[in-house]
Amino acid sequence: MLNLLPPQQKRELKLNLLNQAVIRVAISIIFMILVLVLLLLIARAIININLTKTEKELSFWQSRAEIKELEILEKNIKELNKNLIFLNGLYQNQNKFSSFLENLTRDVPVDIYFDSVSLGESGAININGYAPTRNTLINFKNVLEKALYVSDFNFPISNLTQATDINFGLNFKLKE
Repeated sequence: MLNLLPPQQKRELKLNLLNQAVIRVAISIIFMILVLVLLLLIARAIININLTKTEKELSFWQSRAEIKELEILEKNIKELNKNLIFLNGLYQNQNKFSSFLENLTRDVPVDIYFDSVSLGESGAININGYAPTRNTLINFKNVLEKALYVSDFNFPISNLTQATDINFGLNFKLKE
């Protein structure tokens, strides 16, 4: 091969070839960077989609948990309201029950002892106690039947089966 080109043109030719090689390498690097950026954008989009899906799922489960908590809270509030209504009823009947107890202690014979005196939700009074004789118990029964504060008096006949040492039970309602 003959080399007839002057040295100036040889240098320009080498420089031109070198410039073309640098341009090809630069284009290749730019292409690789673009591919890498495109892959990163795709990865970001996939992560955003998964993040959105996970956030929706999390909010769904949180709302279910909140609903369950609200249901429990609502149940507790209803139970509390029921108790408050009961306590309000007791409070409203407090004076009536206090005066009943005063009258009862005045009317009860000395020989009779009470094991329990209870006030039910409907205003029913239940008394359980002890009487030494049948006559004492019958006198107490007669006093209660005539009392102005008693209605719906219930005195089971089984209270009169024994002549002495009688454990009795009776119930009635307080008059309004």
